[in-house]
Amino acid sequence: MTLAPDLIERIREATDIAAVIGEHVNLKRSGRTFKGLCPFHKEKTPSFIVNPDRQIFKCFGCGEGGDIYRFLMDFDKLSFPEAVQSLADRAGIIVPKSKWDGPQEESVYPVLAWAENHYQELLAGPGGAGATRYLKERGISDYVREKYGLGWVPDRWDTLLQAMGRRTTQAMLSRAGLVTKKDGGGYYDRFRGRVMIPIRSALGKTIGFGGRTIDGGEPKYLNSPETETFIKGKVLYGLSEAREALKEHGFAIVVEGYLDVFALVQGGFQNTIATCGTAFTVDQARVLKRYVDKVIIAFDGDKAGVRAAWKSAGIFLGEGLDVRILNLPAEDDPDSYIRREGPEAMSEKLSQSPTVVGFARDVLLGQLERREDLLKAFAYLGAKIEDPIRRRVLLQEAAESFRFNESVLVGESNRQRKPQATQRKMRPETQDRVGRLYLGRLIEGIEGFSEDLLVPEEAIMESELRHLYATWLSLWQSGDPDPKHTLLNDDANRSLTSALLAGDLPETDQMEQVTKRLRDRVVQAEGKKIQHAIRQAETRGDDAEVIRLSRELQSLRGGTGIPDQPQG
Repeated sequence: MTLAPDLIERIREATDIAAVIGEHVNLKRSGRTFKGLCPFHKEKTPSFIVNPDRQIFKCFGCGEGGDIYRFLMDFDKLSFPEAVQSLADRAGIIVPKSKWDGPQEESVYPVLAWAENHYQELLAGPGGAGATRYLKERGISDYVREKYGLGWVPDRWDTLLQAMGRRTTQAMLSRAGLVTKKDGGGYYDRFRGRVMIPIRSALGKTIGFGGRTIDGGEPKYLNSPETETFIKGKVLYGLSEAREALKEHGFAIVVEGYLDVFALVQGGFQNTIATCGTAFTVDQARVLKRYVDKVIIAFDGDKAGVRAAWKSAGIFLGEGLDVRILNLPAEDDPDSYIRREGPEAMSEKLSQSPTVVGFARDVLLGQLERREDLLKAFAYLGAKIEDPIRRRVLLQEAAESFRFNESVLVGESNRQRKPQATQRKMRPETQDRVGRLYLGRLIEGIEGFSEDLLVPEEAIMESELRHLYATWLSLWQSGDPDPKHTLLNDDANRSLTSALLAGDLPETDQMEQVTKRLRDRVVQAEGKKIQHAIRQAETRGDDAEVIRLSRELQSLRGGTGIPDQPQG
């Protein structure tokens, strides 16, 4: 569904950008703007600016910036229509909707929501008896089943294809990751004979599925392929269900699998989340950091689980999180342990979870063949931590606990960090202050704007700024009703646009003077070219060319007399 530009602007104007962002970032007033620590990267000194007058945000540390729609899209991982709807609901503005009843709807979200409901109906029907029995045998209660929207799909190749009717198209089901294209043409259902587990965004939208076999078939788990809504390396399973509990408890219990989440949540540990079948990524750690400052890694107790936990600890430590690692028996995973020992035993176990140094002493040391492997394991953790103080504290504690030579440990950590630290840094281009003032005001808008205020592109000194000016000029000439909105929501131009709008801008009545300064640059550059040509003519002894060029220079500068001869 296409959203009208005037509706988008109306919702933006009705939104207090500082209030919305202030729910996620601790903002402090600084003159006419607000300042805080950037939610998109780690920093100690605030470089994140919110400008309510211009309805934009900008981080001068990492470059992120844009309008309130962009903030919600980046922070909460919303699509643009979702961000619009979220702010419209907040402002009490009604966004026209058409009921999803056919292929004219472009979004895949209704398709995924319909599939989730259909899977749930199949689980509740006669054909779902075997899956229901399996869930009960695994100790999964009706509460968990409803909370996480579990469903069932029979072992058929065309369950969704037969059920879709006129609701959608096969191509749309493919876009949603629900069917797979055959080599010879046509499609078949991706998920067959599986308990279906909806995967949801942070705000509760279904974005994909995980499927679990109940008869020992392989693969045991099958996830949706990566789609426009589901990027598994950026999604935390159970986050939407755990958000309030994360805020309440201040820490997350991080597990490896869906059934581990169900078992712990059923046992009262509502602040449990998991990956979607991949190792933890930096992106996932950054998402989690928005909600908590501490994680307890609760992976399987076997060697593979221990290795995965240590690797994940490095990811979390690298994002500034306090890390504990649960010590489970080698034969257990969180699901089996809590079902056998009960919630109280699990609670005690979680409360006793050691730091990485304690976990290394209690568990990791016994699994490594060589002492040097343990040193390298700690060096890996240190290499992930950007903060030099936090890195040094960890390495000192490890050196003291295991009697490592601290300088050797620090040296190995630095060696592992070297690929990151020695990346070539390009010398930044000198900023064009006048050009930035000029273009920022153009983008912000000038009442009664006319072509008299345009300057040649070569008047802009910065190459990136010059490119943005050309883009704005193209939008203006093509009749774009809101070039500012277009630029703020264009990935290629958003960062620089928001940076320009975040700074002080000249008033409209000052633009004539700013424009003159830019045009003077062009004159001066052309004058230097003529002066160079005069020097060459003098070297050749071409007096006539010298006089002609001198008059051209005089005309360029608007003078009345022959200028002094340039010095050779």
